[in-house]
Amino acid sequence: MIIKIFSFINTWIISNSSNVLISALEHGDESHESLRYLAHKCGYIGLLIVLLFFLVLYVYACTCVMIIARKNRVPNTWMAYIPVLSFYLMVKVARRPWWWVFAMFIPLVNIIAMFVVLAEVIKRMGFEPWKLVFFFIPLFNLVFLGMIASAKPVN
Repeated sequence: MIIKIFSFINTWIISNSSNVLISALEHGDESHESLRYLAHKCGYIGLLIVLLFFLVLYVYACTCVMIIARKNRVPNTWMAYIPVLSFYLMVKVARRPWWWVFAMFIPLVNIIAMFVVLAEVIKRMGFEPWKLVFFFIPLFNLVFLGMIASAKPVN
């Protein structure tokens, strides 16, 4: 859903900026090559905005995972910023064996394994496991991740 929204925004930025500049070309502007170049570059600006937004979301989610790991006294919390190692970090927070990371790469098994790991992490942070449902609500899942990171762990 979020990807569709940002795809629409990027398409809108590209089409509107291109239409304005092309209409300037049709009215006989002398510097038409520079206007075409600018119309082409406006598409890259839209893409850059979308990529920057997703980078901010990624850093936010990784920081929340790092805080959760730190509060549960898991060593090497810097692993939250590396994609595969962040799975390992969450498995360690859930106090499951290290080989559960491999379960994350097996189709259909990964869904069950992720449910179990996330439910255990939520439980260790003092929330009830049924609140795992909040991870499936777009945008609220980011708020809920922040709520988990700000909670005190239950040992």
